[in-house]
Amino acid sequence: MNASSTQVTCRFDSPLGSLTLREQDDRLTHVLFAPSAAQQALPGSRPMREPSTPLLRNATEQLQEYFAGSRLSFRLGLDPQGTPFRRRAWEALQRIPYGATWSYARQAQVLGAKRLARPVGQANANNPIAVIVPCHRVVGSSGRLTGYAAGMDRKRMLLQLEADTLERIHFAPLQREHFSLLQGWLNAPHANAAYGEGRRWTDRDVTDKYSPLVGECTPGVAAFVVQSRDQCIGYIQRYVLARHQPTATQEQLRRLYQHIDQATSVGLDLLIGEQAWVGKGFGSAILRQFLGRHVWPRWKTAVVDPDRSHAHAIRAYTKAGFSVFDPRGKNTTTLMIARP
Repeated sequence: MNASSTQVTCRFDSPLGSLTLREQDDRLTHVLFAPSAAQQALPGSRPMREPSTPLLRNATEQLQEYFAGSRLSFRLGLDPQGTPFRRRAWEALQRIPYGATWSYARQAQVLGAKRLARPVGQANANNPIAVIVPCHRVVGSSGRLTGYAAGMDRKRMLLQLEADTLERIHFAPLQREHFSLLQGWLNAPHANAAYGEGRRWTDRDVTDKYSPLVGECTPGVAAFVVQSRDQCIGYIQRYVLARHQPTATQEQLRRLYQHIDQATSVGLDLLIGEQAWVGKGFGSAILRQFLGRHVWPRWKTAVVDPDRSHAHAIRAYTKAGFSVFDPRGKNTTTLMIARP
């Protein structure tokens, strides 16, 4: 950060109180609840005002969506200032899934040593970017809520907000009345190349492909429409791998089958159909909720195969607990597996 560069601040009135945001060099450096000693000592800033830069406008819009339950992750340029260790600790915080909690020991383990739990706690206490860098998701080893610089009530309410948002994710068994939605999603530009096979889907195409999945008419396959806040936003299906044998050209899948029990393993396909819900963290949250409700404990392994070029999908699967099975594979798809 250049000490002589312009620093711009603005205020965002959240449901939990006023937040001060500061930008410098096109990066967000502070998001602090009031009152805060750190907030009262932001030197070199222009007077506080409404968002006056693209970054601050984007940040306040994303915060508004977060508090409304329509955004689960943030896409912003961040530059929190601190020691190298503290910056690593804050980076680790951003790996905690929405609605989940880690202990200080687990966060320390991610950094390389459980003995660092106390320094990790100190780093979290000095996190300059509240909410977006989610130190509120770190709790004591027993699961008990521990200190939070913005106050324990705010920590409790942030965790409750996230829990309530996840509870509003539902999986309705696929019905014929959903076919028109599916057709629109499969033809949408953001989904067509990855899920719609790059072709134009007609009513007949959708009926032919998805009619056998209504009411689990196809053995081993279960199909659901994903709903959030009473709105249909996507599609997910689960299929038993024992009923889907690899072809001669699927060498990577053949290797995978040598390491898992096919009879207790399932594959998953997820489509976020509504464009407005794309890029906001719902993919990983939907997967975690689906695994908890419709996969574990009956099934022992879950498998997904995102295209290698779809980095956002791979990040979502990773955050949902999947890991790459064969990182050296040369296929166009990436096999990833998860276990309870």
